[in-house]
Amino acid sequence: MSDSNIKGLDFWQRTLMRIDRFVHTMRVTWGDVKCYACEQDIGPLCKCCAPDVYPIEEPCCERCGYPFGNSTQNPTSSPKKICYFCKKYGYGLDSLKSAVFFDGAAKKLVLNAKFRHRPNALRYLAEWMVERIHRDFPADAVLVPVPLSAKRKQERGYNQAEILARHLAFDWNLPIDTQTLYRAKHTQALSSSDTVLARRQIVAQAFSTRTDHFKNKTVILIDDVCTTSTTLTACALACKQAGARSVLALTATRGRRPWDSL
Repeated sequence: MSDSNIKGLDFWQRTLMRIDRFVHTMRVTWGDVKCYACEQDIGPLCKCCAPDVYPIEEPCCERCGYPFGNSTQNPTSSPKKICYFCKKYGYGLDSLKSAVFFDGAAKKLVLNAKFRHRPNALRYLAEWMVERIHRDFPADAVLVPVPLSAKRKQERGYNQAEILARHLAFDWNLPIDTQTLYRAKHTQALSSSDTVLARRQIVAQAFSTRTDHFKNKTVILIDDVCTTSTTLTACALACKQAGARSVLALTATRGRRPWDSL
């Protein structure tokens, strides 16, 4: 089976991306862009919202990517820095890394991008990912955005994860596949009030693959936010069933665990 679905951005796609970024930079310079978070002051992130972003700092668990913050999360004696929870309960992804926490201005920015039709805000999330996530990917890596159902994509007008993935493909010069992994069934929107078990039941068997293009490859799932990692884990299962050698995930933002606070 050929890898026709897996490809880098072509000449025209890269050219259009450069033009789009140049135009956006000019608009920011001219003060023509409102803050992507508060939508009040001049952006892309105003002087009031910029301090309200909380980067995820090392050291972090090498599996789930959550920072070590207290004694219950301290790394085990394993040669790898694996947190207590991953060691005890396991984790559905081979690795997960995120740029900033899903709160404050970052949360407002994500919600505006998804629900207030501000796709340009996603370029700012991509910049955070490029700046804060160390690029050390194997040669067979391919970026795969978490897919939306056809219904939700039609409602929203775009898939925010795909826009992020295209920015990352441009900056990291990596191939992207938007066709192989797909959402096999439309599910209700996940809520922060849903329990982990409820989330797992909602997304159970929600994802599938069309071909074996992932066989022996490293799949890097891309999404805007990770809360419980339930959706990412369901995607990873579908990718591994399609023959992926390993499945990593990169997200712009990460929800805090219940015992953590600002």
